[in-house]
Amino acid sequence: MAMRALLSLLVLGGLATPAVAGPSIRVVREAEVPGAVVRLGDVARLRGFTPDVAKRFAAIELGRAPAPGLGQLLPKAFLEARIREGGVGPGVKLKLPARLEVRREARTLKGADLEKKVREAVRAAMPHDPADVARMRVPRLPDVLAPTGAELTVAFAPDERFEGNATATLTIADGDEVVRTQKVNVRVDVYARAFGVRSPARRGVQLSAADLVELRLPASKLPRDAVRSADEVDGANLRRAVKPGEPLRLAWVKVPPLVRRGDRVRMIARRGGIEITATGEALGQGGRGENVRVRNLDSQRVVSGRIIAPNTVEMEF
Repeated sequence: MAMRALLSLLVLGGLATPAVAGPSIRVVREAEVPGAVVRLGDVARLRGFTPDVAKRFAAIELGRAPAPGLGQLLPKAFLEARIREGGVGPGVKLKLPARLEVRREARTLKGADLEKKVREAVRAAMPHDPADVARMRVPRLPDVLAPTGAELTVAFAPDERFEGNATATLTIADGDEVVRTQKVNVRVDVYARAFGVRSPARRGVQLSAADLVELRLPASKLPRDAVRSADEVDGANLRRAVKPGEPLRLAWVKVPPLVRRGDRVRMIARRGGIEITATGEALGQGGRGENVRVRNLDSQRVVSGRIIAPNTVEMEF
């Protein structure tokens, strides 16, 4: 009697040993996932498993994660099918909501930070000394919503010269997933060499090297026919008045021909380290860089060459 009374007291007092619960998986109603793939461990609580089994089940893929800033609904039937397909047997109790709402963890990349990243990448990749760059212009970029762990890279074409317009490829990637790719047109304005007059010069003045001074100006400020070498206009006459500081233009000068018809000229043919010279007679006239026909006085053969200096013509060899 005493023993029976004692057992009744234990049961009524709630001290009886409870039944051991089996393993279970409980999926939450809402979850924010960090990666491009939704895994069971991101959205569920796993209980009653050994560490190895829990790790294996947590890695079960339920599908692709939505794009940053967007949500996605996974219905109960879909969840159960993917979990069972992942190797979870019928002995494991599943506690699933009618539907699971999944969102992707995201952060906002400010447009100003993206512009700074592009600017830094250009400075690191360009062959110019920063002191030789007059101005770099990066267009305004909008803010971008990206996964929390996304990385930003900036790349350029292998043959990019970084003079004038340069194209940067801005890529935002989360692991192997490319979230966004954008082409960014960057303007790199380098300083260029030009020449101007040392003091005010009036129309008709004949220029010499002593009359010229070297100018260092942004390339965008120079006309296409800006004088880049003092030799180009040595002996030329001005067609108009020019002020100091103005980049001298070839259109403003009348350059006398370096070779005139009937002149004796030096003919030069080069290939590698070999140079052959001969004397010829010019059959035409022209300035630096222009082609002129010349008769070789030894062979009487007529050939064409490029004028490279006064009474000097370079021939093809």
